[in-house]
Amino acid sequence: GVIHSHGNALAAVRAGLSARRIDADTRLYVPMPFFWVGGFGTGLLSVLDAGATLVTEAIPQPESTLRLMERERVTSFRGWPAQAEELARHATELGADLSSLRPGSLEALLPADQRSAPGARANLLGMTESFGPYCGYAMDTDMPRSAWGSCGRPFDGVDVRIVDRDSGEPVTAGGIGEIQIRGPQLMRGICRRSREDLFTVDGFYATGDLGRLDEDGFLFYHGRCDDMFKVSGAGVYPSEVMAALRQIAGVRGAFVTEVNGRVGAAVVCDGLTIEQLRTGARRLLSTFKVPTVWLLLDSDDDVPRGATGKLDVGRLRGMLADTLL
Repeated sequence: GVIHSHGNALAAVRAGLSARRIDADTRLYVPMPFFWVGGFGTGLLSVLDAGATLVTEAIPQPESTLRLMERERVTSFRGWPAQAEELARHATELGADLSSLRPGSLEALLPADQRSAPGARANLLGMTESFGPYCGYAMDTDMPRSAWGSCGRPFDGVDVRIVDRDSGEPVTAGGIGEIQIRGPQLMRGICRRSREDLFTVDGFYATGDLGRLDEDGFLFYHGRCDDMFKVSGAGVYPSEVMAALRQIAGVRGAFVTEVNGRVGAAVVCDGLTIEQLRTGARRLLSTFKVPTVWLLLDSDDDVPRGATGKLDVGRLRGMLADTLL
């Protein structure tokens, strides 16, 4: 029931156009539904505002999508990472010509020499309440080394602060707390909820996300407030464990959740054993954060997802719990 105005929707789209590298020369492929902020803002409104070209189709299928992108000389692909990985596999089989794609597209579809090092490019951060991304960095440009792994900086006009969840007071630079945002692209409200329920007295919205701002203003995401769980009394942030696992050579995807009070991880990898993963994790993580429940997956297709491509944490937890039986 999020309520947006035309003004804040356009403000959100315009604030992110430069970071998302969309201009009049862009030929943008978007498979997302247009009733959803991802497709409506990132796709439809972005190309209308920038004067770009939108390429889409009713029912995306790997072969038809690749031929469409090839024929229309698509320069930018913005979809789901799992879809890009699947298309990349088929592109090799079909010999599809995707040479028109520019850096800033999902990297699975780009030649190896155009891909960035892990963490070098920003993971744009946003939500329905902010009408898409409110934080980012030029998608074809590496961030400063100290900012690798971050979501970039808040877009112009967006105020971001990190507060202690208990006291509501801002934390010092580098401290982890709840992300609060304020700006012209923020929603007008939520159906049947008062403004007093949603916003602080100075107009900030508590996102329910955990994060930290470094001294240079780069925002690091640490997961949802309710995602954090405790193991032996110590807090574990799934996003931190996932980021560490993805640094291990041969790991193509990692997904972490709590399983019966333990750290569980489902890993998409190439020929690695659980012991090799455990050894790699021990080099990167504190002992209590190293997963003790493991599930090896052959491909991203085996990762449980909902209709919009997001991870289905409930199903993932069930799959991990089954390994304990």
